[in-house]
Amino acid sequence: MNKPLAKRLIKQMSDETISAIREDIQRDEYRHDSEIAKLHGVQWVVVAHIRDGLGLKPMTLTRMRMFDIIKHLRENPTHTDTSIAEHFGVSGATVAKYRRMLGIPSVRRGKQQPSDATLKARELLTNNPSMTDLEVSRQSRISFAHVARQRDFLGIPRSPINNRRPSPRLTYDYTAVDADIKAGNYSVTMIAKIHDIPIAWVKKRMNELGVRRRRALSPEERLQVESLLKSGSPRMTCKQIASLYGCSVSTIDKIRKEAGLRRLPPGNPKWEERRKAREMLNASDRKSLEVIARECGLSMTTVIKMTKDVNGEKWGV
Repeated sequence: MNKPLAKRLIKQMSDETISAIREDIQRDEYRHDSEIAKLHGVQWVVVAHIRDGLGLKPMTLTRMRMFDIIKHLRENPTHTDTSIAEHFGVSGATVAKYRRMLGIPSVRRGKQQPSDATLKARELLTNNPSMTDLEVSRQSRISFAHVARQRDFLGIPRSPINNRRPSPRLTYDYTAVDADIKAGNYSVTMIAKIHDIPIAWVKKRMNELGVRRRRALSPEERLQVESLLKSGSPRMTCKQIASLYGCSVSTIDKIRKEAGLRRLPPGNPKWEERRKAREMLNASDRKSLEVIARECGLSMTTVIKMTKDVNGEKWGV
């Protein structure tokens, strides 16, 4: 603001004009300086100088934008906050704050009008209710499910399932998949990855063929599994026993827990190396753990764990 210019212009003005400008500013603090200046036929710097003399905030760019939004709200109270915010480049919360400050009620957005494609689909269904959803979808260029919703909206029964678009799962060629399922060489997940199809498709096809990969064990088989877990040198893993009896690994693992047996160490245990290390640990002139680990080809961690279990039950040897 050019204060020297404003002071020089105010000296040339009458007291009545200055009083009228002061009253307009005090009456409506949020009125734009340029609007008051245009009303009294003066420059806006005069109104800004009088505003400064009244102890009011100066007209910054932010306040100018605020006054523009307030002016727009007064002139167009029915405009939505979103449209006003997009026009002035502010957030919707800012416009809502100014609306509450002015006491103008908010405008609620009405129901969204149906698109031209939806109206065309409704027209097709009204003229020919027996038309298939697939044909309506192609002519109106809307989704297949949206056509079904329009039937519900109009009160028209949905088309029978044989008139709908066939599912990709039903039209898929399962010749190679059936061969892999019956061979039993791959898991369900592996079959799905090999043929690039969802796992649910493979499971559904197995049910249709009556193939069950996992079955419940009889009491006799559970006793046999328990004996395999307790005996054997080296002991079979849960996965090996599961593949032998055609059940899940979790079933074998549950039997192991009920029998109170510890699980095998992870990885591929070196049975011969462990047996040699155990003999060296039980010897009267036992060497150091570092030497035993180096001579047997085991890690120090494995040898230290073996010293805590001299009976060999924990590690299955």
